[in-house]
Amino acid sequence: MSIAAAFSDFISFLKQPRYAYKSDQPLDFSTATLMYVFLFFTIIFISSPLLYFVGVENMQHSVDELMKNYPIWVFALLTVVGAPVMEELIFRWHLRRPVVLIWSIAIAICGGLGFAYQSGKMMFWPFIIMIVFIIALAALLSSSGQVQRFLSDLYRKYFSFIFYMTVLIFAFAHLSNFSKVDNWYITPILVLPQALIALFLGYIRVRNNIFWSIYFHAFHNMIPTVLFLFMPEQM
Repeated sequence: MSIAAAFSDFISFLKQPRYAYKSDQPLDFSTATLMYVFLFFTIIFISSPLLYFVGVENMQHSVDELMKNYPIWVFALLTVVGAPVMEELIFRWHLRRPVVLIWSIAIAICGGLGFAYQSGKMMFWPFIIMIVFIIALAALLSSSGQVQRFLSDLYRKYFSFIFYMTVLIFAFAHLSNFSKVDNWYITPILVLPQALIALFLGYIRVRNNIFWSIYFHAFHNMIPTVLFLFMPEQM
């Protein structure tokens, strides 16, 4: 497939995302890579001036804390391997396997409870009991044939809404990268790069599979990671 045809297909998908869109015609690696490279520079071209305008360089970023608190190899492992695998499983695995949505929600709730426990807002045993209950409930629901059929029908009918909600949730989840955001109205600009790459990763996941979206997510994270590690003064 030519790169022009691939982008035309990508735009067509974004206009009306569909469940399992051309999953029987996966993109080849070279075409997907060329698409990513073009989108990467497009994201830089669009978001960099906006981020500079809102003063992102003066904001405390989670990367700074990671580099201070962990060895370089741990930092690289977390950003290039850990984050892509975890985020793709939570945010995009369900796009082709609707039942996974149950586990994505369960993991998100457990993460919130874990944060509450670490912050001292929840006692140990209530925390453990809630975690066990949520996992058991997720296992029960995900094993139900009736629930699986309901989710499958839901995805086929409302996939466009589900796809774009996933993009938005993924993007705004990255506000946690910033320790403090003074003005709420700049938040769309702060998460614009994540929203744009989420469109591509979602398309790749739907058309190819979860391993492809993990790969491109990891590659996308590797670029700034290398810059942070080897060009700290310029960054």
